[in-house]
Amino acid sequence: MEDISHREIYDRLVAVETKVDTISKDTKDVVTAFNSAKSACLVCEWIGKLPTETGAYPLMVKIKEQAEAQVPKQDEVKSE
Repeated sequence: MEDISHREIYDRLVAVETKVDTISKDTKDVVTAFNSAKSACLVCEWIGKLPTETGAYPLMVKIKEQAEAQVPKQDEVKSE
């Protein structure tokens, strides 16, 4: 069996600690990215549910009809 000096053991330990620190940072970055994506999906889900679950859809249709009634038709614009 080969004799290993304390210095060699220390150098190996430092190298392992550096790798562990890098993995820890990378893992933290992945978790942050995952949480951001999860939040974005949640917001999209809320937006998707908004018209139907809140009963806002009939109101949005009514507002659209009122807005369209105020915009001149293509025929009216050409005749002016």
